[in-house]
Amino acid sequence: MRRAAMLIFSATLGTLAAGQENVTPLESGQPVERQLASGETHSYSLALETGDFLRMVFDQRGIDVVVTVYGPDQQKVVDVNASDARGTEMLELIARTAGTYQVQVRAFVEDAKQGRYEARVDALMSASVYAAEQALTEEAAKEIARVLVPLRTAEAGEGFDDLQPLRRVVGNARLVTLGEATHGTREFFQLKHRVLEFLVAQMGFTVFGIEGSMPEAFDINEYILTGNGDPRKALSSLYYFAWDTEEVLEMIEWMRRYNADPAHRRKVKFYGFDMSQPVRASRVTLDYLKTVDPKFGAEAADVLEVLTNPITQGDFYAFTPEKKQSAFAMAQRILARFDDRKQAWMKKTDATAWAIARQHAHILAQNIDERTNDPGRKTVRPRSMADNIQWILQHEGPGARMVAWAHNNHVATDENSMGTFLRKMFGQDMVTFGFAFNQGSFQAIEPGIGLRQFTVPPARAGSFDAVMASAGTPLAVIDFRSLSSSSALAKWLSESRMTRDIGGTYREADEQRTLVKRNMPDRYDGLFFVETTTSARSNPYARVVSKIERHVVPENPDFEDRESDGSPSKWVLLPPTPEKFDFEITTTEDNPRSGARSGVIRRSTGKHYGEAGGSILQWVDATPYRDKEVRFRASVRSRGESSRTFLWLKVYGAFEERTEVTNGDWKEYELVRKIPADAVVIEYGMALTGDGEASIDAVALEVIETAAPEIPGA
Repeated sequence: MRRAAMLIFSATLGTLAAGQENVTPLESGQPVERQLASGETHSYSLALETGDFLRMVFDQRGIDVVVTVYGPDQQKVVDVNASDARGTEMLELIARTAGTYQVQVRAFVEDAKQGRYEARVDALMSASVYAAEQALTEEAAKEIARVLVPLRTAEAGEGFDDLQPLRRVVGNARLVTLGEATHGTREFFQLKHRVLEFLVAQMGFTVFGIEGSMPEAFDINEYILTGNGDPRKALSSLYYFAWDTEEVLEMIEWMRRYNADPAHRRKVKFYGFDMSQPVRASRVTLDYLKTVDPKFGAEAADVLEVLTNPITQGDFYAFTPEKKQSAFAMAQRILARFDDRKQAWMKKTDATAWAIARQHAHILAQNIDERTNDPGRKTVRPRSMADNIQWILQHEGPGARMVAWAHNNHVATDENSMGTFLRKMFGQDMVTFGFAFNQGSFQAIEPGIGLRQFTVPPARAGSFDAVMASAGTPLAVIDFRSLSSSSALAKWLSESRMTRDIGGTYREADEQRTLVKRNMPDRYDGLFFVETTTSARSNPYARVVSKIERHVVPENPDFEDRESDGSPSKWVLLPPTPEKFDFEITTTEDNPRSGARSGVIRRSTGKHYGEAGGSILQWVDATPYRDKEVRFRASVRSRGESSRTFLWLKVYGAFEERTEVTNGDWKEYELVRKIPADAVVIEYGMALTGDGEASIDAVALEVIETAAPEIPGA
């Protein structure tokens, strides 16, 4: 048994001296969050017996802490400072002698800014319990080597002999969900491709879905079924770097090759099941309403028009609660209208067009629901993704079988996750697989840096990942449901074990924070394991914005300086690879407002993938402008019947001033705003949406001088 832990907490300004003023107990399972100032020391004390094992976790929130342990003799036992202010510190020790130990927490830097941290006892075991735990872990490691099913390779197209055990695991399930411990691991993606091939070729699966925007994913499906379109651009239009990789593109190309073979009468289809992007969903919905019910469509557009443009859709977050509820009510009215007038509208279009348009309306309603509800409610998205998977299978018919790809935390069935809702819907008609690894590389976005490769060492001893690795099998799958309930492995797995949980963002300091406790058999029916991983390989279009350069004053305001590719120097281009959304962002010598050149954004007419705007922007240090009124000036022109052009001035967290440009010839615009005293950066720029061209020149950012008041009689 684990011992109940009670530590006594006191805040002191000294070193080891610990007074008992303001003492607060800290118990196992009861984390305490504290504010820590520079020069302050927080002290925790507890009694340990010889051989006791203690693990404490300190989650740092804006301050880098040092954790120091002193023994009963007041001699230092250990210092811990493995991560910076954004990571987690983990303290583990075995008591050498019985007595009272002190755990002290202080800021790593003497003049550190005030921050917070959370301290919690993760484990406290007596010597006998700890020894028994170690022995159980060793027995579990021996058994896991016997039950793992080794796989020959992660690469698709290498035959299916080693995958045959999956027949028994999957059985007659209609839905197989595949997770991943990171969003950037090549072997995970390859394995999913290989498993999809097996399930399609050997078990009759015909539907694939990914954690990506459902409306935009229809473009990928069109390519897979017909060969029409550009699969690279279509994949980029899912808006997520994690999927924009060589591995996913190769899977899409395999699906196309499979469908192109006339011997395969049942074709494979591609779906997204996420609802996080409203623009395409709102456009398809309103366009359909204009066809079948123009009057009602115009009424709906008046309420929802803000969501039809990639630049304005973010304004929804600033709506009043009443205005948000009005939009949600309209989305519900649209769905009710689809159902009430189903037969009439299907006659005007057809049954498939009605079903697809209604699903877009459903996606729109889901997106508004997520934006409208209290941010503390985190179930809208997972419930919506589960609903969308259910719709896909219903739409494809009773014989359809589907493979769904998402993160481990989405497919898991032990929390308020997508998998939890799917389990309620499908019961044993669904089989879910997690993915784990021991060591290696992956790609993720480091905040402030951009997309890069990370490498982590072998998993912590005693963790689930380390026990899986102890079998010495480079690549394997385990079926949790087939384990004997009386085995040491089943007993060991009956408690939560540490495992890596990495999403789309990561820092080196996150290694401890992303090591979390999970009960694997509660989460998954089975699990794929990779001993050593490599990073997924991004497609050329997948470049993401790294840290934006912050200028002291506006740079290259007349666009006279340009890079070798013609783009304006010192300006940021969004998207960073404009061509993936068919934008050209460059400089031109064609009739500039001043000087020899102006900045220009162009987009030709025709089919496009994704809903995006092309932008030219710049960041300037706000320090010289704080608490002053500033004027952003720019000369702008816009041309194109289907385009919209916007000019903006922004301070994040404070305000955004934006105006729409409608003039075809040069015109100077001004945006004026007082800069807050705590502003960090000022952003300004121009954006184009739709097909057309927008130009910008003669940019200026200036302080508006306030005239001194006149003195009477002077």
